[in-house]
Amino acid sequence: MSSVSTSDRKRTSLPQKLGLVVIGLFLTVLIPEAALRLGGSIILSRQAYRNALAMRQKGTYRIMCIGESTTQRQYPTLLEQALNRANLGFRFSVIDRGLICTTSSFLLQRMESRRPPT
Repeated sequence: MSSVSTSDRKRTSLPQKLGLVVIGLFLTVLIPEAALRLGGSIILSRQAYRNALAMRQKGTYRIMCIGESTTQRQYPTLLEQALNRANLGFRFSVIDRGLICTTSSFLLQRMESRRPPT
């Protein structure tokens, strides 16, 4: 038996309950968001590192793949492997510039804004 009677127990008030619910909902959204952002940062940094290594290779043909989620970490690696497996007499280095969660029109606009003046 418990030595504390039901009248001695502290009851949680409605504002406290609502506050706990709000904190719970906030953490339910905050934790997955933080995990997704961290994961995305890790993926992008690994992609940038692989691209930097590809740019340093001498005597190779470089192919840059630009696109959306269907490009990023999808076919550029397979393309590089297939081209190098073909033994054409030189090496290929495929640079993956795919950007997940974007649109083709955004990528085109970004490329046009970085084009050198003619």
